[in-house]
Amino acid sequence: MRYEVKDNAIYFIREGEWGRISACGRNSIRFQASPSGPVKEQNWTLMPGEAAARAWLEEDTAILETGDMRVKQYGNGRAVKWEPFFSTSDGCA
Repeated sequence: MRYEVKDNAIYFIREGEWGRISACGRNSIRFQASPSGPVKEQNWTLMPGEAAARAWLEEDTAILETGDMRVKQYGNGRAVKWEPFFSTSDGCA
């Protein structure tokens, strides 16, 4: 699998799939994939907008953060997303 980080998004190519992982809002991560070439630059059903995000490489892993969310794309093709646990002032989550 090959990947690169540009414009604060993760772009990857693996057998039979091209993809992009990007922020589409605070605490919102968008995963797009195409079987036949680069992902089209279209919003489809999303409202146009900008989201503050940061993407970078660490060894064989590409990482993207937006708001309180993070996704890691590993060199073996596995992607892991997580959100930290939040609690409210009344003790409910």
